[in-house]
Order: sequence, then C-alpha cells, then structure tokens
Amino acid sequence: MFPGHYTLYGSKRSYFTAKVENMLRFQGLPYELVEKMPHDGSEIERRTGSGAIPALVTPEDWALADSTPIGRLLNMRFPDKAFIPSSPVQRTGVLLLEDWFDEWFMRVAMYTRWNFPESVDALVGSGVSMRVLGKSWHEVTEEEHVQIRPLVEESLERIATFRQRMTTEVAAAYGTTPEQGQDVMVWFGDFLDHMAHHLERYPFLLGDRPCIADFVLSGGFAAHFGNDTWPREFVRARQPSVLAYAERCWDTQAGDTTWITGDQLPDTWAPFFSAMEEHYLRYLEANRQVLASGTAMVEVDFGFGSVATPPRAYQELSRLDIRGEILALSDTDAALVRQAVPAGVLDVYLAPPLDKPPELAGNKDTFPEPEGIGVLE
Repeated sequence: MFPGHYTLYGSKRSYFTAKVENMLRFQGLPYELVEKMPHDGSEIERRTGSGAIPALVTPEDWALADSTPIGRLLNMRFPDKAFIPSSPVQRTGVLLLEDWFDEWFMRVAMYTRWNFPESVDALVGSGVSMRVLGKSWHEVTEEEHVQIRPLVEESLERIATFRQRMTTEVAAAYGTTPEQGQDVMVWFGDFLDHMAHHLERYPFLLGDRPCIADFVLSGGFAAHFGNDTWPREFVRARQPSVLAYAERCWDTQAGDTTWITGDQLPDTWAPFFSAMEEHYLRYLEANRQVLASGTAMVEVDFGFGSVATPPRAYQELSRLDIRGEILALSDTDAALVRQAVPAGVLDVYLAPPLDKPPELAGNKDTFPEPEGIGVLE
C-alpha cells in the first residue's frame, strides 16, 4: 500500500461523491477533489469502465468507480480507521442500511432538487457564490444575492434543457416526477422523526463512531438535503437535530471512539427496518422479478397509486453482494444475524440469484450534459 495523495473525481453537489469525500475526511487521508460530470468522456472513465461518479485514484494509480467498493477498499486499507464493523451482526446491519440509504434516498435527492425552483437556485447559486464570493449559498447576504443574481440567471438559462430532462425522463426512472413522487416526503419525514429519536441516545447510527451508513446520510446532506433550499428548510422545520448530526458527521475524524459493544444493533433501528420493508424492499423484489422476466417496467404501489420505472441492474447486483456476505457467515454468526435482523428483510436479500445476472451498462449510458455545466460546481 503506497503512501500519498488520493484523487477523487466527482462533484461537490453529488450524493455519492460527498459520501466518499466524508470517508476520506474521516480517515484523514490527503486527497484532491477534481470536478467532473458523469459520462463526460474523460480519461478516468476509460480507466474505470464507468461514466458514473465518483471515481477514486489511489496513490498506486489504481482507479475505482462506485462509492460502495471504494468504501470497502478504504475500510480494508486502514483497519485502525475502519468505518465498517467486522463483527457479523453489526457488519450485516450496517451494509443493509448503506444499501437502503444509497439506493432509496436518491429519490429524495432527485425529487427535492429538480421539482422546486429554490433548490435549483441553490444548486446553481452555490457554484456561483463559491467562485465569486468564496462562501456557500446559505451564507450569502441579501446585498450579495443582488450582486450575483445576473450570473445565477445566466447559469440557469444554460441548464434549462438539462433541468427539463431531469424533471421528466430521468425523474421517471427514479419515480420522482411530481406525480410519481408523492410518497417521497411522507416516508422521508417519518425517517427524520425516527432518526431524531435515535439521536437522543446515540451521536451516530452505531454509537460513538460513524460507520459507512452514516457517511451516506452525511454525504446526502452535504450535497442535497443540507444544501438545496427546499429540503434544507423541510429538515430544519421537521427535525433540525438530523441536520446538526449530518454536519457533525462531516467533520468527525477517526479516533478512539467505538461502536456499541457486544455486536448489538440499537433497538432504535427497528423503525428503519420496518420502513425498508414497507417501501424499498417491495421495490427490490419487484425489480428482481422484472429483470428475471424481461418485462419493460417495474410497477410498485407505495400508497399513492402505481409507479412504473425501468428495471435497474445495479440494485440487483447490490442485493447479491449483501447476499454473498450473509451466506459467507458461519452457522453461529448467521444465527446471531437472524436474531437481530427481521426475517422480512433477510428474506429479500437471500432470495436466489437470477439464472443470468444482469449486467451494468457501464459507460454506454449517456448523461445530458449542458454547455457550461461547470457553473454548478
């Protein structure tokens, strides 16, 4: 393992880039963030075979894409600064929450960013305010808002086509159009309530030390929920302690703190598992069935009518990754996991693989990059 700097390719306003950046910050690793958009045809995409962000280049000049395997690598490299437990119950629990936060909370990010003009203002304005004033959008005074408004309007005009697609075609893929996404703020609000209750007892998800699931949330807040105006105000009005938690997690470095002793999961996680079963795992099951049958669309009713979205290979491959982790446990450890995690959750993750595993599209997908998108950063 070579010493030296890491290079993180991605965007300050990217959910998963911020997740990885929080890992690097927690471990105190020297790094540089190089701004890039997804699927921009850059050299790093050729090296990783993926157009998605983030991508990470290690001091050995290894290039990796995807926040989950990047996290596994960093955790393995620095065991004294680990953010994934090694004990069976806590490791399984953390990986389950990471998957839920990764794949399902993106719906909140998509819905609250593109359907509300004030959030788009914050997205674009944050890039302008940092470039011109050296401060975040939420620190800008009224007088400074007037000063930079022409630049913000110019940038908004440049991304008009991009924004239109993000609220139609791309939003349809996530079920986050205004019509499809009616459930989003209902369950997200419930989650904030349950998280605030958890935080009354613990500073982080698993006690006194952050884990990788914390970094998904803190990254989501840094890039979306705590930056975009509409969700930021929603969280502040609903449960401001969750916003404070995310900011605290962003600034926490590895030290002598520990997770809950005895390889236990907090009882305050029970509502999290229930919410997973009610929403995300219903989608995960339907997605698997559609991939198996070759059907064009996944249809799931979350309580506001049927939502139809295209099937996604990544969710199934992520499920299989966690399935492999669980199946690799000894009989004794597996029994402990079954005692700690609801059967309804484990049953979905332990469902057998498809006859032919789905393949990721890699860099074959295209991303609608407008001219001047750099102003977002």
